Order: sequence, then C-alpha cells, then structure tokens
Amino acid sequence: MRFYLNIFLLLSLVGFATTPNTWVKVSDFTGNPRTGASAFVINDRAYITNGYDGANYKNSLYRYYQSFDVWEKITDFPAMPRLNAVSFSIGGKGYFGSGQGLVQYTNDFWEFDTLTLAWTQKADIGGAPRKAACGVSLNGKGYVGLGQSSSGYLNDWWEYDALTNIWSAKTNFGTTGRKSACVFTGAGNCFISCGYDGAFKNDTWAYNPTTNSWAAKQNF
Repeated sequence: MRFYLNIFLLLSLVGFATTPNTWVKVSDFTGNPRTGASAFVINDRAYITNGYDGANYKNSLYRYYQSFDVWEKITDFPAMPRLNAVSFSIGGKGYFGSGQGLVQYTNDFWEFDTLTLAWTQKADIGGAPRKAACGVSLNGKGYVGLGQSSSGYLNDWWEYDALTNIWSAKTNFGTTGRKSACVFTGAGNCFISCGYDGAFKNDTWAYNPTTNSWAAKQNF
C-alpha cells in the first residue's frame, strides 16, 4: 500500500507543478541557508553553488532532481568561495565565474561536467574583474556583462564560445552600467532589466546577438 501511495503522491506533485500559475512547495535546499548563490539548469536537474551564509563564503555544489524532488551534495567548487557570481549552462555543462569572496572582484571562469562531476578552469571572463554581473546563455553561446568593478559600474558585454574557449567583446549595454540586474532570454534575444547604478532602475533592454545591437523595451 505504501508503494502505491508514494507513487500517487509523486504523480500528484508532478501534476501540480506543471499547472500554469501555480506554486508548489517542494523539498527545501539541504545546504546551509545562504544569499548570493548561483544556479544553472541542465535537463530536469538544477545546480546551486557558492553563496554566503552570514559567516562564511561557501563553495559547495548541490544538485536538485525535479523528477524525484531530491537534493544531493556533489563536488565542491575548487577555487575561492564567493557570492554574486554568474552562471549558466551550454551543451550539457555548467559555467560559473566572477563574483566576490575574500577577493572583492574576480573574473575567473569555470566549467562543470555533470557526467564526471569535475570542475575545469577556463579562460578568464573578458574585461575587468567584477561582482553582481549578468550571465546567460543563448544559441550555444554564453554572455556576461555589467556588474561592479574597482573602477565603478560596468556596461560592457562579452560573448563566450565554449568550443574555442574564447571571449569576444560585443556592443556595450545600451545605457548606464549597473550591478545586480535581472537577465533572461526570449525570442532569440537576451533581456536585461532593473539593477542599481547609484539609483534603482526599472528600464529594460534587449540584446540581439545576430545584429550585435541593443534596443530599449518597455520599462518593468
């Protein structure tokens, strides 16, 4: 009886989770509570790493299985623990870099192989070391930009080719540099909104990778 009950509960959870405009409580993250962590998603599995728990910068990595609502701790990040880094996935691998730890501004960049569970350091992110930047992947390329450096707020924009391990400078963000902005993708574009440049922002901009250009969109 318990076996059938567990299957029913699992199917119910999956059913509710796919209902539009519905929130479903799932298993709590099993690491220490923290802020400024980074996440990427590959297939039906989410990965959360690093962050700050109020006393220490963290370098742990956890994987969440959506299908089973289970967390597991896997290979720790091997470099400086940090918060406010960027992360995204390309071709079944996770990418993570920049951020603030014992060193305030960093630009190192790492690849995580979800099959071997190994971290490999890649070419440093282009431009100045930074924290609270934007990072996202689109059409098999990675994009990182904005954030805060030792010289102030940044508005540069960089494209990463995972096949060649090369960063290329692209057209700067369409307006003021800023940190802690939101970034997402849709309709073949990258979108950046909100953030802080000395004042809180609500403007929204779209980056078209084909034309290498930015266009202002409706404010948040």
